[in-house]
Amino acid sequence: MSKIVAVGGGPAGLSAGIYALQAGYEVTILEIAPRVGGLLSSWDREGYNVENCLFKGLNGCLEGTESRKIFNNVGLLSKEEKFLDPEILYTSFTGETCVYAYKDLKKLEEELVSIPPLATMLG
Repeated sequence: MSKIVAVGGGPAGLSAGIYALQAGYEVTILEIAPRVGGLLSSWDREGYNVENCLFKGLNGCLEGTESRKIFNNVGLLSKEEKFLDPEILYTSFTGETCVYAYKDLKKLEEELVSIPPLATMLG
């Protein structure tokens, strides 16, 4: 049996490994982090949770997207799994200023342009 090594346990490395297994190869996946997931994971640091899973919302897990087709094909998502399609992906507060990360890029641009400079917000 032929062997393949996939470097990285993120979505690309895991998908490559799964496709290689489906094709009959023996697969080893190398990952430097203590757990796999790459951009589909989050972690805790100094009392804060760093959420890196916006990948799903930005890259597209909704029906009809290329990412959704791959995720379904490799078994990452169940066929019954439902996804919200929110207008606002993220909300951030700095002092009394609230910033919304809109999915629509034009609205996001308008939001970011409207924010006062950081020095003004921090006083």
